[in-house]
Amino acid sequence: MIERIWLRNFRRYVDEKVDLTKGVNFIDGPNNAGKSTVLYAIEYALFGRVGAIKQIHTLMHPGSKEVGVELRFVGVDGARYRLQRMHEKPPRSRTNVVGHFTLKRLNDDGEVYVLSTDFQDKEEQLALKLQEILGLSRRLFDVAVHVKQGEIASMLEGAPELDTVLGVTASVLAADEMRAMALEREKEAGSLSVLEATLLGLRDDIVDGEARAQKAEAEVASVRAEEEALQERRAHNAAALAAVDAFGDAVDAFEGALDDVRSLKSEVDRLTAAVTTLGNVDVLAAEQESLEAGQGAQREELSRLDDERSRLERHQGDLLGRIARREAQGTAPSCESCGQAVDVAAALAGLKAWQDEAAASEAKIAATRVAQATTSEALAVAEVRRKEIVASRSTWEALASAQSALAVPMAAVAKAEVNLRQGAAALGGEGADVVEAGADLADVVGETLHKRLEGWLEERRVILQSERVRTETILEGLSARRSRAEELLAELRERGKGAARECARVEAEVERLQEKKALAVRLRKLAAAFKELQVTLRDQAAAELSVEVLNLHQQLSAPEQEYKTLSIDPARYVVNVTPHDIGSEVPAHLFQGGGHKLLLGLAFKLAVARRVGACPFILLDEPTYGLDEQRRASLLGRIAGLEASKQMILITHHDVGDVDGHHIRILKKGKKSTQQVEKVSAP
Repeated sequence: MIERIWLRNFRRYVDEKVDLTKGVNFIDGPNNAGKSTVLYAIEYALFGRVGAIKQIHTLMHPGSKEVGVELRFVGVDGARYRLQRMHEKPPRSRTNVVGHFTLKRLNDDGEVYVLSTDFQDKEEQLALKLQEILGLSRRLFDVAVHVKQGEIASMLEGAPELDTVLGVTASVLAADEMRAMALEREKEAGSLSVLEATLLGLRDDIVDGEARAQKAEAEVASVRAEEEALQERRAHNAAALAAVDAFGDAVDAFEGALDDVRSLKSEVDRLTAAVTTLGNVDVLAAEQESLEAGQGAQREELSRLDDERSRLERHQGDLLGRIARREAQGTAPSCESCGQAVDVAAALAGLKAWQDEAAASEAKIAATRVAQATTSEALAVAEVRRKEIVASRSTWEALASAQSALAVPMAAVAKAEVNLRQGAAALGGEGADVVEAGADLADVVGETLHKRLEGWLEERRVILQSERVRTETILEGLSARRSRAEELLAELRERGKGAARECARVEAEVERLQEKKALAVRLRKLAAAFKELQVTLRDQAAAELSVEVLNLHQQLSAPEQEYKTLSIDPARYVVNVTPHDIGSEVPAHLFQGGGHKLLLGLAFKLAVARRVGACPFILLDEPTYGLDEQRRASLLGRIAGLEASKQMILITHHDVGDVDGHHIRILKKGKKSTQQVEKVSAP
């Protein structure tokens, strides 16, 4: 129920608050005073637009830059709400507008925001919220709630849009949707037979591929067994060839060890001969130690003499400087420290003392130089002897080192002899005979031994290498054969995996299409059921509306009862009547006159409003248009007594008279509209 409508700059209204009450609210006034504008304001506030008016700026009061409407109403939940909507022109805009809305719930302790464009809420959200609060959709508003001037009787000719508000459209859409869904799934399932045949072929391919893979796997295993046998032969051959090479290496190692022994023995002999003339090594060590101690003392003496000579030379330089400066002063000597003149005689005496001291210092410097030369010569002689002793001791040390080093090749000869005998024993044949023929291998000439074995070793090496080459060739062939078998096996396995994946994919697709096919069958059945439901709903709605329309028409036209029966065609909701004077059914819009069609159309509108549920309000614009004054007053009274809705807002340009209800008169003052309100009680 609407409690108040506040219009701001809305068409002819500048700032007007229209209060409404429960029950019937009559809005009357002269033509073009602004009565219908009140209904437009309600429509604008709820939906943001008015009928076929596309340009919102045309709703603005002349000269205004904005338009707005506020509705205060009570919802189906019993709560009170305030809906504010406005549009304004941006700067320098003539036709473009920007819209805003705010929906608040009014509580005892204040207001609570529900939706608002300030919070980035959209029109779709507002429409859903209003449908929840008022039970009102745009379609229901147009079909049943807002009864527009001049369109009341048009419903008699048929109203297919009733399918939407009566719930029939849902079944129609559902049936169409089910048929479309069934057709879509039938199209998808059209390839099911082909896929099923493909699936059978894939399964046969998998079985065949598995058999070929098992055959290839057996081939790989057979080749690997042959390879393992040949690898054992190759290992045995390699061991034999290694034994031949090891024996040859043992011969070379034995000969090399003998050469090392001979070389070191000659070096020991040479050093032994050299040390016989050098003296005892311990005596040489003691002499070297004594010489090095004396050299240390001599170096210290040289350092002391050098320091003494430096001191004497500095002192002499100082004396010579003073003598030169005194001689330069001539007959006017002065003190070097304070610059005072001194006695000439005293100056001469001092000069003589300096000269004597300088001569004595020169003599000391010369003596020091002689001592330095003597000490340096003795140090040089000692150094020569020390170097001779060091060289002699190095020769002794080289002899000891050579004697010690000789033990290594001797041990190598012994080890090489052991390896040689072991290698000969391993090979057998001529090699062993040659080795055993020598009573002492150390006395065998290495070159002779090598030459005696060279031919035999080479023959053995050639035989073994030929065997190795033949084995390697066979192994290469087997490896190539195994590689081909493994490649074939891998290819078959991969192909089998691919076939298995494809088979799984096709199986899943077949299963999916089978489900689609089954679903299509169910959808077809559902479509047929919704089709039947559509017919049932239309028949039921048409039958119930027929009863309701006839009942309402009798209430509106009482005491006259003009029709025996009234029916509504469920196909397009065309109203048919059976008048008393004709006795047969005819279309109401063709048979009846204007007044009769108006009453019948109004009854149809109100019946639809009742059929869809409790509408929060009904808006009737000129429902008595075309009726004479007597019938008009009677009809208004009957409409007021119908209680078709909790609230009814009725507009007429005729005088309402004394019909009970809330009366509002709209007055026209120049380019503006205003209201005059008074409440009238029934007599």
